[in-house]
Amino acid sequence: EENDGILSIFSRGGEEAYLNGNWNYRLDMSFDDNSYDFNEFHARQIINWLEKIENDTLNLYVHCNQGISRSPAVGLWLSERYGAKFKRNRSYNRHVYKTLKKFEDWWKRNSKTSDGGLEPTRQLFGKFIN
Repeated sequence: EENDGILSIFSRGGEEAYLNGNWNYRLDMSFDDNSYDFNEFHARQIINWLEKIENDTLNLYVHCNQGISRSPAVGLWLSERYGAKFKRNRSYNRHVYKTLKKFEDWWKRNSKTSDGGLEPTRQLFGKFIN
């Protein structure tokens, strides 16, 4: 669908995934699963990307080349941010999740807009594909 967005995660040194479909909104990110490779820079990229697309995006997908803990961490964070239902995966990457939460909290406190620039005008539903 033309109003769908996808965040695609792949390992450092790996290749971006070839994803079927015409994604108008796509963000590719490279960070490893088994390290503290994910940092505030990555969190800021995700939040900035979401702010640009959230008014136009109907469905948001999170893809990961392994689909074990990075995508569930991002999915859990997204579900909390947008109030979507999410089945918690016990193997989600806690570091990725905590970094996103920490940066979002900082962003809300330091943003120039009263709502932190983070309130969506449409509800995004987290759908996750492997």
